[in-house]
Amino acid sequence: MIRYTTPTFKLYIYKNDKTVYDMSFVKDGLVVFTQNEKKVIEKPLSECEIEKNAIKVFLSQTETGLFSVGNAEIQAILNNKDGTVFATTPRLVMVKKILSEKVFE
Repeated sequence: MIRYTTPTFKLYIYKNDKTVYDMSFVKDGLVVFTQNEKKVIEKPLSECEIEKNAIKVFLSQTETGLFSVGNAEIQAILNNKDGTVFATTPRLVMVKKILSEKVFE
């Protein structure tokens, strides 16, 4: 991801045994972005697009500007209708510099 851009992340969700996770069983949840062990962005699923076994997360220029150049992590945490909670393995995202921090309206 490049700072001050508007990327879309598509997270395919699989169970620990690598089978497809059925998103129809999810009640609510979060997608969390961290950097240097600190939370940078926490997106509720209500602000994401849910597909059969995937979550699409949209970030704004302002949100990506919160990151520093370097590595970040992204993780989905899902609260299921049966009361169980599932978390994906954190995935690494490289944050790259931009030459202008202009935020477009």
